[in-house]
Amino acid sequence: MLAAFGSLRRSEVCALTRKDVTDEGVIVNKAAVYDENHNVVIKSPKTKAGRRFVPMSTQMLEEIKNWKHFNCTPAMIDSSFNKLVKNSNVPKFSFHKLRHYFASELHAQGLPDKEIARIGGWETLDTLHNFYQHSMRDKQKEFDDKVVKIFSDNLNIE
Repeated sequence: MLAAFGSLRRSEVCALTRKDVTDEGVIVNKAAVYDENHNVVIKSPKTKAGRRFVPMSTQMLEEIKNWKHFNCTPAMIDSSFNKLVKNSNVPKFSFHKLRHYFASELHAQGLPDKEIARIGGWETLDTLHNFYQHSMRDKQKEFDDKVVKIFSDNLNIE
């Protein structure tokens, strides 16, 4: 949920603490990554855009506050996520693809790209566009149909 509905990267989920959860969203200001000795260390985000506030619903925030997996490792996330995907009736995909879903869904709902990039922690709009352009291919037929309907309706002049 944190990746799909909040754009958090795996490393950001692992670094999340209860102090980062507010009544309106989540403060993202660190990442849990492996060092050269394969130990998990907490670091600042790679880019300035990585430091951000992600607004979330009250329901989502309640789930996070009751979460029992604070201080998890990237390997723990991978293991749990891969089991979940395997036991679900969905094609295999990576945890990171949930961020693509986040960006694609907000784009499809008409949010300005600048705001999607801000909330998602993308440094540039080009980076954001690279994420959701290929994710939106599944919806192309739907968009094509909307284009046809718009202009078909415009031709029905009475």
